Amino acid sequence: RVAIIGAGSLGASVAYALLMLNSAKEIILVDLSTGILEGQVLDLFDAAYSTKTLVRSGTFQEAGQSSIIIITADRPQGINETRKTWLQKSRKLIQSIAVSMEPIHPKSLVVVAADPVDVFVRYLYEKNHVGRSRVFGTNGTAAATMRLQRWIADITSTRSKNVVVYVVGSEEHPVVLWHSAKISGQPVRSLPILIDNRHMIPSIVSCEKRLKIKSLKGDACFGKGAHLARLVHDILIHNTCTHIVTVYIQKVQTCLSIPVSLGRTGIQYILEPELSPDEAGSIQVAVE
Repeated sequence: RVAIIGAGSLGASVAYALLMLNSAKEIILVDLSTGILEGQVLDLFDAAYSTKTLVRSGTFQEAGQSSIIIITADRPQGINETRKTWLQKSRKLIQSIAVSMEPIHPKSLVVVAADPVDVFVRYLYEKNHVGRSRVFGTNGTAAATMRLQRWIADITSTRSKNVVVYVVGSEEHPVVLWHSAKISGQPVRSLPILIDNRHMIPSIVSCEKRLKIKSLKGDACFGKGAHLARLVHDILIHNTCTHIVTVYIQKVQTCLSIPVSLGRTGIQYILEPELSPDEAGSIQVAVE
């Protein structure tokens, strides 16, 4: 069973994408806004006719006993609201969500897709609601990684699955691991066409696209929803997969987006690509 906390645009997009992938036996949506919740469930129920997935509304307690819990509910920062005030109120929100789900099943995986991702992930880890390997988030670096993979594949006339490249750090400070990037095992830094066009990479991995979408329609939910659904599908169906996720790093006491191997038990191990001195320095800036 997959539980989605938050029945807004992103939560519904994740649920719809999961239905199209036919990944879960059951999807439950949880939201305090009962009207929106009922409307989304009724709409998704129709979309589920051609699948074997049951879609229904549920409680926070039911969510806490689910195989995978996706948190999409957040509190947008007000126009005149300081970041400090927003972060304080966001902590209260995740505290309320976590307490409402208690006791969270020890084998549950919690995927945070709400902003601020790092605050939510850190809170769930530090307050012992979920084990470190079982709570992680996803933000713009995951989407940036996919955009960069697709761009490299297009410019070199190859398939995206043959491209290995990661964008790590944070959404505000993305770091492209170019030194270890490869196409079918060959380093990309040795390919003339990529050397000549490398100046395009900063615009590809920046968060400007997401900000533009939000300014035009209020929320960038389809791309993020599709990515979340693929992540859940990979965990449930393929059992072992590599994704960029946001995790709490005890050594530096902060959250970073890094490549990890995921499975049904959560984070199996952290990938450690070889870094150039510049990349290592940029990651340190993201940490600070």
